[in-house]
Amino acid sequence: HSVDDRVVTKEFASLLKKKKTVLCPTLVVYDNYNSVLSDSYQFAPGELSNTHPTTAATVIDYPLPDTVIAKRLVARINSPAAKASVKSMDSIMMANLKILADAGVIIASGTDAGNIGTQHVSSYFIELALMQKAGLDNWQLLQASTINAARAVGQEKEWGSISKGKIANLLLLERNPLDSIGALQQIHTVISKGVMIDRDSVLTWPAADLAQVQLNAYNAHDLEGFLAPYSDDVEVYTFPDKLLAKGKDQMRKMYGFLEKAPTLYCRLLNRIVQGNIVIDHEEILGVPGAPHYGVAIYVTENGKIKKVFFPE
Repeated sequence: HSVDDRVVTKEFASLLKKKKTVLCPTLVVYDNYNSVLSDSYQFAPGELSNTHPTTAATVIDYPLPDTVIAKRLVARINSPAAKASVKSMDSIMMANLKILADAGVIIASGTDAGNIGTQHVSSYFIELALMQKAGLDNWQLLQASTINAARAVGQEKEWGSISKGKIANLLLLERNPLDSIGALQQIHTVISKGVMIDRDSVLTWPAADLAQVQLNAYNAHDLEGFLAPYSDDVEVYTFPDKLLAKGKDQMRKMYGFLEKAPTLYCRLLNRIVQGNIVIDHEEILGVPGAPHYGVAIYVTENGKIKKVFFPE
């Protein structure tokens, strides 16, 4: 973590550099506590596709109990004083990161994922965006994620850069990350300890996770995130064989209401998994006449949802 209560001095920066101290600023982690506990967390674009669906679901499905204590907590988090304090801490940490980086202090990227609202994998990309906002350039961000990360754990002689004798841990990207740091999300090939790994062999969700990914996006009112786990030629039926939509374009029109119904929420009551088939018993809340109950049957194929059936 960084210093968040005051802007650091030149003397402090010089001391860190002299001692070869590594700073992992974790800019992303603090605000997420307040966002989740006040039920105001908003997933970043694409975040639901880059984080584990089970942990993401715990953020979405986090209604505080309707008690006096809970209401006091939310009121305190949302108070002008609390919001001003958070804003001040954020700006101080951003300023300190730039000061320390310019002074030559070793900066390593990290998020402290596992804390409330800070998701593994997806929070890394959010952290890089915040570090960039603080004034670090793309080359500094790459250093923070490679050689400086190795220095943080005393492993810079084993990995973290490309040279003879080092462990061959590499990412081959579709685009140059010096042009856009977003290229880090466009992975072509992973090389782990010298072994080439096709990205599609490790980025395939099991059937239950595919169902959860789309459910999370449904509840986050993220239409494109909702469509992401479906195959391009997906078919949606009223059980057993009445076709409602075919292909993502038709499905996008069918579910356009997601972004227009902020209170809509689908709660998973029960899930049965049989091979590549997932059967969800669901409760729909936040719409006229709620609660409504229904069943959705998802058939997966090649790492995507191929068919959906809704029994009448």
